Amino acid sequence: MIRLAKTLIGLALVAVVGIGAFSLFSGSSFFDDAVDQATASVTNAAIDASGIKETIQNALDANAESIASALGVSVQDARDMISNLDVASWQATSLPSDAQASGSYSASFDGASANITTYENPSYITVEAYGQSLTLSVPESAQEYVPYLAYLQ
Repeated sequence: MIRLAKTLIGLALVAVVGIGAFSLFSGSSFFDDAVDQATASVTNAAIDASGIKETIQNALDANAESIASALGVSVQDARDMISNLDVASWQATSLPSDAQASGSYSASFDGASANITTYENPSYITVEAYGQSLTLSVPESAQEYVPYLAYLQ
């Protein structure tokens, strides 16, 4: 199973590199969009294969009481918020060119530091960690919680 996943990811990377090289010579936005979509697809496959969404969900569930205390809400309200975050539905995507940043927050967890950028359109956030930048689409059920990222500081 792992071998199959590595093979599929390898093939997807080859496709991304090929499309990327072709788009450099074409200058067409069609190819730029294709590269962005292919990159997002490969990233989402890697995220799904890594199990990071489950790790995040488990960490949120395990810390519901701490989250409730930090936010000044009941534990049940915190659990409802965690459920509405719908971590499994978050997807890597490209940031629209007209996106306007509305905030930037630094956070660290388990020895890792990250910078999180929010936008006027709450359906996107960008996470920068380990020298990498990843824009995520935020599910509609979680968008009302994006302002809570300010509590990370």
